[in-house]
Amino acid sequence: MSIDLHFRPAHYADFDDPVALALNGIKGQMRRVMVRDMLSAEGDKRVAYDVVLGPIEDDVLGERASEAFMNTMNSPAPS
Repeated sequence: MSIDLHFRPAHYADFDDPVALALNGIKGQMRRVMVRDMLSAEGDKRVAYDVVLGPIEDDVLGERASEAFMNTMNSPAPS
């Protein structure tokens, strides 16, 4: 078996699945799972996510979560 040491992919983020591409740069397993579920939800589950979480904010998709997002996720649920 020979290995082509000169091979370079056209792009290191070539993903056929747009959800996988969005998850690629997110640090933190829990946030990756949450974003995956939010992006792939359909039907009643999609409606529930929209009601509870609202639209997906840009800072959720970033490599690191913003301080505001972290505070929201760490605060107790309203009664």
